[in-house]
Amino acid sequence: MASMTAAKIYQNAPIVLVSFEIELQTLGPIEQEIFAQIGVILKDTLPERFEMKGHHFAFDPSKEKEPNFEELTSPRWSSRDRRTHCSIFSSPINPPGTFETSCVFETTNYKGYQSLRELTSKVMAIVFTSSKVQKVNRMGIRYLDEIRAPLDAEGTVKWSDWVAKSLLQELPELSRLLLENGVRQTAVAYQIGSDAFLRLRYGASEGYEFSGSENFKRLTPNPGPYFLLDIAVDQNVQRQLAESAMLDLMDEMHKPVREVFESLITEKLRKEVLENGS
Repeated sequence: MASMTAAKIYQNAPIVLVSFEIELQTLGPIEQEIFAQIGVILKDTLPERFEMKGHHFAFDPSKEKEPNFEELTSPRWSSRDRRTHCSIFSSPINPPGTFETSCVFETTNYKGYQSLRELTSKVMAIVFTSSKVQKVNRMGIRYLDEIRAPLDAEGTVKWSDWVAKSLLQELPELSRLLLENGVRQTAVAYQIGSDAFLRLRYGASEGYEFSGSENFKRLTPNPGPYFLLDIAVDQNVQRQLAESAMLDLMDEMHKPVREVFESLITEKLRKEVLENGS
């Protein structure tokens, strides 16, 4: 299999959303000076900055007093078309003074893994200079696909022509509970390393799996039947990582994604839909 950093994107790729998350343990929230540096390096690609509001409640059942309420503000840098963004969320955890800080990169305008990797590298090179960072807790990468295929003469899609037949099998023991023509989705998890899990959600549905929002937009085709392939890899880390080691681990996490996708579609889908540029 070719290197994932060089793998081509299909002309009609079904990718709707791609995200990468790095969860850190920090001594307090990331400094505003770090955010200012991130804004400078993202000024050409993600020039719009928003402040997202959130809340944190802390309650100590051993003490008779009102829960502690705290308003949190998190920065998000976004592209002008609102289809790609980087967000940094921090919230306090135990022990006191410790924070969980998540750096999230999301796009509905996927231009290849190398582009996502470069964006991540730029931002995390700055975040890792913060004296607040103690360790990396976990990392996760996700690809959300809406596979759409031509309707047949009856106005339906025979999904066995387009995706692996194993994805269409149902549990006969549950058949009496299922709504006719209702949503059929399955979620499974497989351990693929000592601290790594592949999570797959799949099934036929209608409309959109992710329709976008005012602040996170996507291009929407005409609503209709689609087959969901939601592929995610989660890695438990729990140690200090240099930026280069973080990127190496990101590469390792990304490797199975394309292989899983290719193994679950048919040659008919590949030739007649994904590679069809008309």
